[in-house]
Amino acid sequence: MNNRKHLQVWESKRDAAMRKGKPVPEYKPRQVSQATKAQHLSFIRSLLRAAANDWGWIKTAPVIKTRKPISKRIRWLTREEAERLIECMPESIKPVVIFALATGLRRSNIIGLEWQQVDMQRKVAWVNPENAKAGKAIGVALNDTACRVLRDQIGKHSRWVFVHTTAKHRPDGTLTPAVRKMRVDDNNALGAPG
Repeated sequence: MNNRKHLQVWESKRDAAMRKGKPVPEYKPRQVSQATKAQHLSFIRSLLRAAANDWGWIKTAPVIKTRKPISKRIRWLTREEAERLIECMPESIKPVVIFALATGLRRSNIIGLEWQQVDMQRKVAWVNPENAKAGKAIGVALNDTACRVLRDQIGKHSRWVFVHTTAKHRPDGTLTPAVRKMRVDDNNALGAPG
């Protein structure tokens, strides 16, 4: 089974090369991954089961076996890589990055963290189910690094843990409030203010 996305990328490169009068790159088909094949087969299997069990279109659904995809190894940042990452961050985001490395929480969960979700005495924080990706509450044990970051944030805002603390000019020329909640609506949300 050939990878259609790979073909689409090649076609766009071919079209760009033809417009610019450059030589067209050679197309080499690429196979889809085992995981993609397994997803397609499981979709077909579910359709056939629905046709047999729910809709009554066929007597029995054929057995379609799929291999469980081999999960790839998770690569963790080394201490040196984490330190380099923190060094290159703007000052306004460093606490967020350090807290993320210490807790493993998602960006949206960290940016949306409220003081009522933190218990410094017991060294725990939690993410409410409505804010969690899986829809289940997440309890997080806070290590010394995470607690230090939280202590540094105390007093900056009464509700939100992580906030911007400098005003920023909006495109219309007005200023944002000096202290405001960080945004998580897009990939530029953590951009340094100003």
